[in-house]
Amino acid sequence: MNWHALRRQIALPAAAIALLLPAAPAAGQAGGSGDWTAPRTAWGDPDLQGLWNNATTTPLQRPEELGAKAFLTDEEVAERDQVVGAARNTDREPRPGDPGTYNEFWWERGQTAANNRTSLIFDPPNGRLPALSPDGERRVSANARRRQQRGEYDSWTDRPLAERCIIYRGIPGFPTGYNNNYHISQTPDYVAIVQEHIHEVRLIPLDGRPHASDRIRQWLGDSRGRWEGETLVVETTNFSDQALLRNVNGDPSESLHVIERYTRVGPDMIDYEFTVTDPVTWTRPWSGSLPLTAFEGPMYEYACHEGNYALENVLAGARAQEHDGKGRSRCPGRRVRWPLFWRWPPFRRPASRRRRSPRPTGSGRATAATPGIRATRRSTRSMPPTSATWSWPGASRPTISAPGRSSSSRARR
Repeated sequence: MNWHALRRQIALPAAAIALLLPAAPAAGQAGGSGDWTAPRTAWGDPDLQGLWNNATTTPLQRPEELGAKAFLTDEEVAERDQVVGAARNTDREPRPGDPGTYNEFWWERGQTAANNRTSLIFDPPNGRLPALSPDGERRVSANARRRQQRGEYDSWTDRPLAERCIIYRGIPGFPTGYNNNYHISQTPDYVAIVQEHIHEVRLIPLDGRPHASDRIRQWLGDSRGRWEGETLVVETTNFSDQALLRNVNGDPSESLHVIERYTRVGPDMIDYEFTVTDPVTWTRPWSGSLPLTAFEGPMYEYACHEGNYALENVLAGARAQEHDGKGRSRCPGRRVRWPLFWRWPPFRRPASRRRRSPRPTGSGRATAATPGIRATRRSTRSMPPTSATWSWPGASRPTISAPGRSSSSRARR
């Protein structure tokens, strides 16, 4: 059985737990049975350790047609899960021309969030992202113009961070179609959170040390944690301007500041809340809630780099299109850099299509009286065929000694 099937099997209990659990109690209150007591570590801290999943179909923003409705009833949740599940069923025949994608077996969509909210965002009260600030609108426009000046496949730097196996989720980490699992481990001085997708690890110190220098910027920022009663509070700053936040209406800046709160509210649930502040991007902070439900392990390694053929293939395909005249770079006059893998034998062009030097006119020889010319090639018919051709665009061109001449006057283009 492959790891995809195993992952699906361990994800099913999490979905079942999400269906059975009642609405999440307020932070700090016990969930489940009334005699439940929040566990403690051997050194006395609240115990958040274990495997957790945040898959949900609850949208980040409240649908506008719901207006001020912040919660659904249990009956509405059951009806919604049935309707959403049918609408997202990918086992149906794909559209004409669409090669299709994973069937429904591989997706891990989850259900409506266990707290019955109509959106993950609960502040602003309308459940929607705040408006962009003037600076935020300018950043969006500037980034869009910059992207238009380059082709989507001009370089690996033009591809998304997820496609490059760097990060797939930012902070906060909103759920996607699969691999929504987290592994939390604790020591007296640190909390470590492993996210399954691309298996990045957040190592969060608890010893009160200050944040790193403002000059140090990272995709996942710089996190510091502290305990406030039963709640782990994590404050993250020092994001780079490439910080990733999925499904938002702006491009986060280096001013991004995130506060997360983890509270164990039941044997199988962590109440997770977040507040995002970025005055350069949004007109006000915004907050949300995304419960984490427990599931049985193990959680398998997501080996992204080891199997990442997509990045290589999309760049190679783009280079092939450009060379064949079927596509072009959006940067006129800029020479496209051919990736190294294009020189590998599988990507080499057929011998019948390899480029050759233009044949010189006249005698094909340079004389001492010809200023500025050391030597030229004779007709390529008289040259050794292997030394007069090159096999891939951008490869270094050979230097060939013309017959009867010293190596100091080698022919060159």
